[in-house]
Amino acid sequence: MTMAHSRLSSCLPLALIITGHLLFGAAYAILTPTWQVPDEPAHFNYVQHVAAHGNLPVLQNGDFPYEYLEQIKAARFPRDMPVTPIRYESWQPPLYYSIAALLLRDARSLPTEDQVVILRLFSVLLAAGSLLLIHRIVSSLTPGDKGLPLYAVGFAATIPMHLALSAGVSNDALAELLLLAVLWQSIEAVQRGVNLSRSVLLGILLGLVLLTKTTVYVAIPVAVAALYLAPCVSGSDEPCMGHKLRSLLHIGTIALLFGMPWFLRNAQVYGGLDLLAWQRHDSVVTGQLRTAELLQQVGLRGYLTQFVVISFHSFWAQFGWMGVLIDARLYQALALFSGLLVLGFGIRATRVVLTLRQAYSGPWRPISRLHSGMYSVLHHLKHDAGRLPRRDLILLAWSALLTLGLYLGYNTKFVQFQGRYLFPAMAAWAWGAAVGLQELLRPRTARPTALVLAACGSIMLVMGTLGFGFSVWSVLLVAGSGLAVALGSRLSQRWPHLAPGLLYLGLLTLDWLCLWRFVVPALQG
Repeated sequence: MTMAHSRLSSCLPLALIITGHLLFGAAYAILTPTWQVPDEPAHFNYVQHVAAHGNLPVLQNGDFPYEYLEQIKAARFPRDMPVTPIRYESWQPPLYYSIAALLLRDARSLPTEDQVVILRLFSVLLAAGSLLLIHRIVSSLTPGDKGLPLYAVGFAATIPMHLALSAGVSNDALAELLLLAVLWQSIEAVQRGVNLSRSVLLGILLGLVLLTKTTVYVAIPVAVAALYLAPCVSGSDEPCMGHKLRSLLHIGTIALLFGMPWFLRNAQVYGGLDLLAWQRHDSVVTGQLRTAELLQQVGLRGYLTQFVVISFHSFWAQFGWMGVLIDARLYQALALFSGLLVLGFGIRATRVVLTLRQAYSGPWRPISRLHSGMYSVLHHLKHDAGRLPRRDLILLAWSALLTLGLYLGYNTKFVQFQGRYLFPAMAAWAWGAAVGLQELLRPRTARPTALVLAACGSIMLVMGTLGFGFSVWSVLLVAGSGLAVALGSRLSQRWPHLAPGLLYLGLLTLDWLCLWRFVVPALQG
């Protein structure tokens, strides 16, 4: 009975977070006006084509009517302006659209708005699966720490933009789910080694990734890195490298069995070696602002400023087709909150680096020996919350760097300052935020942080009084943050999960505020 009670008490917080996501996701799915999620008409038309014709559409010239798209967005998608010409997502891999078409098979007689809601709710369910995988991933990284996985899931579940996009018609939710599944199995491989069953499972997951979305093909180098970092199988007569190469062959063969029909179809339809339909996409989707053009207009400094500001806004809350901003004061609060999480994470990382420096204090040696010694230290290093497998963290960081690199690379060609493109690495961002929060609540970090924030608030108050332009809101925000850090740390000494729980409720309140105060009023036709 005691064991059952313990298991229930550990599962209940996660169940509450998932339930909250489902409820708020359903609210966004039902209340967000139709077509007011980025690219939603094009994704829906793809699903409709598969449901109606039983085959895949072909991306053609005219499927991206740029001027018409700008007009219909400005008019908030009125009923007398059909969305049927908007078909520029027809080049995407088919898995999501085939599943979605099955969902609409018996619902095509319903009004279009109801069909959209059905597909949105399907995305909400997929996003709930992603939250469960994030919990599993973080639990694997921090065994013995029950709080950190919950903090990570609570963070991922309540980012307003992530919630809003998880309640839209697109292949993003399925893509994120599959990428997280690959990351989870890759971490399992690093922890326990690669056997035949895990190779088969990774191959199947990668094959499904190939059929879902090209932007999550980062799953391939993640799996390859996992094979490199995985330990050798003990008791096997096969050489370590030979076993890993054989596992790689198994994974690659199975994945290609899934993806090859799609690649061959593209080669036949679009010609040449356009296996991913990228060339056809670039020739059809014209009119988008290119990076070179924006650089000519605003210069490098202006470009970088827009990149940072808009990326931050659209990661947290910039709704519709990037046209609905929230109150500037909320962005200030989110910026300070993000900065505090980064500070907490940086302090924890600095402590780890100092531990490494103490553990390895010998004279300079050749690079190979240095690498061997550092690897040994990383492997055996103890984390404050329990043993952290360093190779797993390397894999998590690698997945985040790949996603970030893809985002930066895409913006070297087109101006796409959309923070949502960073969501495939949500496991890494959520883990980092949870680590930062956990560190901030420790007394040795909370006390100096609260004092610095209080001092900054006092200085801002004096400077504002002298006419230097600091608003009352800014002063209250900084000083209030210092008080919140100090109070949260004090409460955490007696009730460890109270402060994170209150923060979670605060973010849920922000989600509700964004929906009712900004999304619905601004996007209603």
